[in-house]
Amino acid sequence: PWRTVIDEYEFLADREPEGLTIPAGMEVRRSWAGVDEGVVSVTFLDALDLSSVVRSAADGRGAEAVARVVHRFLKITGPWEVELTELRARVCVAMRSARLDEVLSNARNLRNMQDNFRRALEEDGWSMDHFA
Repeated sequence: PWRTVIDEYEFLADREPEGLTIPAGMEVRRSWAGVDEGVVSVTFLDALDLSSVVRSAADGRGAEAVARVVHRFLKITGPWEVELTELRARVCVAMRSARLDEVLSNARNLRNMQDNFRRALEEDGWSMDHFA
């Protein structure tokens, strides 16, 4: 397995990236402590060649270069805030928040849990129009 850290971002993959390619299944994680305690994980579902977005030979090649380029385009700014720019990629985003866990654990039934979840989303400026 491969792992590296850039700033507060942890990059993980089953194998070390080669050239300028994100391997399928590579995960980028960022976590917080304190009042905003939580973790966000972004997993790239498919391999992705980054050569079209690399603007300088100074970016290099190999695992560290892949991590630096992804770090440039992937911003995880809060436990519920993810932005991926310039890269067309299929990703799976998983978010866990201590505050959300608390809201959900206080639910007495499914309807109450849905209402609590909706309220927690709205407090952070998110919305959910429909629960399946």
